[in-house]
Amino acid sequence: MALGTNATINDDVWDQLDPYAARLSAKDRHQVWAVVAATTLVACAVAALWWVGALTPQLRLGYGYRGSTPGSEPAFTIVLPVRSDATLPIHLRSAGRSGPGLQLIDAEVPHEVASGTRGEITLHYRVTDCSAVPTGSWPIPVHVDRFWGQGTAWVAGELEMSNEDAEDDSDLWEIPWQQAMAKAACSGRKWQTNAH
Repeated sequence: MALGTNATINDDVWDQLDPYAARLSAKDRHQVWAVVAATTLVACAVAALWWVGALTPQLRLGYGYRGSTPGSEPAFTIVLPVRSDATLPIHLRSAGRSGPGLQLIDAEVPHEVASGTRGEITLHYRVTDCSAVPTGSWPIPVHVDRFWGQGTAWVAGELEMSNEDAEDDSDLWEIPWQQAMAKAACSGRKWQTNAH
């Protein structure tokens, strides 16, 4: 038969074709359902472990903080509340990091933050270069104990800090915490805030 013509298949050919040729056998169907069921169970187990906080620590920055600068040297202390969103308690080991223009001197962390509660992380920094401090988001690493070893949760956020150099009527600006604290420390004045 020539290509492009309207070809039909006669009934003898149809009778020879097996209508069940593409159907899976009973054994293959059971294997497919077993794989689907196993994949669903694993996905549900991973989601449940994530939700209770067993896979990754679920910490976030809480509301309110305290900050101060001594005025005599470019240094600052900030007390940040962290809240646990996990069902399991989170065991903290340490927090904070040094970075451009900032040297972490000391950090104080609670031993444990229970589910739905908050704890306070106190960070003591020395400002080594006022102009080098990061101006963007700069998350705080919080090192925690997990049942298989250690892990790190990154706590990020912006704090409302008083900005005396504002060019408009606003006295509160949402700026990265490290930038605001370094600015206060580099001013050479003793400064303290209690934000809620």
